Amino acid sequence: MPESFKGHNGLGIVYNKQGQLDEAIKEYLTAIRFKPAYADAHYNLGNVYEKQGQLDEAIKEYKLALSLKPDYADAHNNLGNAYNEQSRMGEAIKEYKLALSLKSDFAFAHNNLGLAYEKQGQLDEAIKEYKLALSLKPDFAFAHNNLGLAYEKQGQLDEAIKKYLEAIRFKPDFAITYRNLGRTYIKQNKLGEAIDKFLIALKLNPDDAVAHYNLAGVYSMKGLNEKAIEELEFALRLKPDYIQAREDLESLRRR
Repeated sequence: MPESFKGHNGLGIVYNKQGQLDEAIKEYLTAIRFKPAYADAHYNLGNVYEKQGQLDEAIKEYKLALSLKPDYADAHNNLGNAYNEQSRMGEAIKEYKLALSLKSDFAFAHNNLGLAYEKQGQLDEAIKEYKLALSLKPDFAFAHNNLGLAYEKQGQLDEAIKKYLEAIRFKPDFAITYRNLGRTYIKQNKLGEAIDKFLIALKLNPDDAVAHYNLAGVYSMKGLNEKAIEELEFALRLKPDYIQAREDLESLRRR
């Protein structure tokens, strides 16, 4: 076993990448025991806690990292993410802006700031940030997808489709983007294209209850009620508390 703080931190990174999160935590804590003022270990520990959904613990570690290294742009960004997950949007936006003040070419922080603005309904500001992210990282599939979502919310469906297709070009296995495409094609009354995209989404992620629900909606619109019922039943097996799916299923069965 390594006896240096750097060695334990490095071993924690390996465990983290392998998905052995409890082992990673042990190594980061050992690194911190050897060197309490080790900003990177606190940051890495925060990452693992965030992956485990221990958001309060993650926030604590990111703040400790920043108390030791105030210009730690990645820690500001990840602290923003943790606040975002807790719906503390004002604090999240503040952290993303601090990250960008330290690292203006931080594409991920621009994308995350866009997500925060979008959650607050500030679509124009969100679009601006997604575009900035893409100007820095043109192959950023997540930013293409997010920009598509913002355009879709604004009713700019053709622009949304363009961005979704760009996201898929850079990330062909991007299941949620196929779902987003399907939903947008429904809005354009292109039901055949919608079905095709939902089927691809489900091939990539068979456990996507929302995609099953959306596909059921298209089948119902086309009068294919048996297929719609089958998809709704599948959605409910995956997500038993899916209220809208249950209501639609009961409605179809009464027909």
